[in-house]
Amino acid sequence: MSLISNPRYTGKVTIPNFKDEKAYLVDGPHEPLISESTLIASRKYWIAENVVTKRRL
Repeated sequence: MSLISNPRYTGKVTIPNFKDEKAYLVDGPHEPLISESTLIASRKYWIAENVVTKRRL
């Protein structure tokens, strides 16, 4: 997956697993470098490209 699809670039910070709670994302103290819509578009593109590549094999 490309770097642009990393949620940290949207200003999010990962809170790790703790006891019974699962890891989750929260808004971090830093400015986002990309919008969430860019993140979503990047992930959709990556998924589509991988599906096409697997079909070719």
